[in-house]
Amino acid sequence: MQQSPLFPSLLTLDELESHLWEAANILRGSPVDRTDWKS
Repeated sequence: MQQSPLFPSLLTLDELESHLWEAANILRGSPVDRTDWKS
């Protein structure tokens, strides 16, 4: 089974957690008000 180029290697749990926290910080720092996300 060929690996997807988007995932060249498996992440360790620590790496995954780091990426998730970074993404959460980016989203939290967004100027978009969270009420704007309601559909």
